[in-house]
Amino acid sequence: MKEICDVCIWILEQWSKELGISYAAINIWLFIILQPLLIVFGCWSTIKCANTKNEKLKNKLKWISISILILGVIFGIFVVMGFLSYGLCSDLDCLY
Repeated sequence: MKEICDVCIWILEQWSKELGISYAAINIWLFIILQPLLIVFGCWSTIKCANTKNEKLKNKLKWISISILILGVIFGIFVVMGFLSYGLCSDLDCLY
């Protein structure tokens, strides 16, 4: 578990260097602002999609949900790349 935490910290430090903002600012943006917004918006769009009879709105909400899923996958890829570049793993087998 400590290794995973160390890798995540390393990834955020690399992002802070690349983006030119502090580690604390990245933490605030990711975990205080963006994550709660995505959770609330994802829940809202799922509930709205399930309860609407408007097909156009239902299709838009489905695409929004798919977009949020794709963003999650992209974030997961960045985490895996961080594991590999951090030197914790030499190949993808160690992530299982």
